[in-house]
Amino acid sequence: MKTLFAYLGMLLLIPFVSQSQAIDHSLGNDWAFRQAIAQAIRYPAAAQRAEKVAKVYVEFNVDHQGKVIDVQVLNQANVDVSFQEEVNRLMKQLPAQKQTYTGTYVLPIIFELEGTGRVVKPREEDASFIQSLRKESLLEGAYVIAYVK
Repeated sequence: MKTLFAYLGMLLLIPFVSQSQAIDHSLGNDWAFRQAIAQAIRYPAAAQRAEKVAKVYVEFNVDHQGKVIDVQVLNQANVDVSFQEEVNRLMKQLPAQKQTYTGTYVLPIIFELEGTGRVVKPREEDASFIQSLRKESLLEGAYVIAYVK
């Protein structure tokens, strides 16, 4: 019984403890941004049929009005054009972001295939490429998974 009360007490304190901690107001933690990506991104049909996968690193800026501008695929030499076109289409469709998010970001978008007991993942970029990315601008990756038979 004491254990039950201890757990209940901890559950009641969690909201107060989390409220007092610093809240990270960054684009990477913005649910609306993640939701907009999830709703708009599609696996390119031709790439799915050909069973191609990719990890696209897309750099973009959020300007002072919150608009997503200056979109550029950083690893385009290693990414099929169908994935590049899909990422560019997605970035053009994103709604304006909060003005507090002004800055440069890099978003990895991972296109994977699953089906018949297998998972096909894209290969990682070489270490020098990853090290060249500014860590403070690197967002958590977004996954796009297509199913194959």
